[in-house]
Amino acid sequence: MREKLLAGLKELCERNLIESLTPENVASLLLMAEEFNCDSLKRSGLAYCEENAMSLNKSFAWKIMERVNPELFNEVCEASIGGSQSSNVDDSELSN
Repeated sequence: MREKLLAGLKELCERNLIESLTPENVASLLLMAEEFNCDSLKRSGLAYCEENAMSLNKSFAWKIMERVNPELFNEVCEASIGGSQSSNVDDSELSN
């Protein structure tokens, strides 16, 4: 019973996060989706990147994703621009 309730809560949270996807938060939400095994959020985030590739912000979260989860970063690049690209965030920002 408890697992079913938790699964329902997780699904509700995923739907809420999917509805709140923006160019500013999509990288962070994709990392969260990967970490917590939220397949719907990940699929929606990848679709969002594909549909909004030109408006995605080169935020610090993209550089973090590129470093901590390069497979996910490459998956996003393939979905949004058809190939692997660097995040274009200055490496010096990582030391701040």
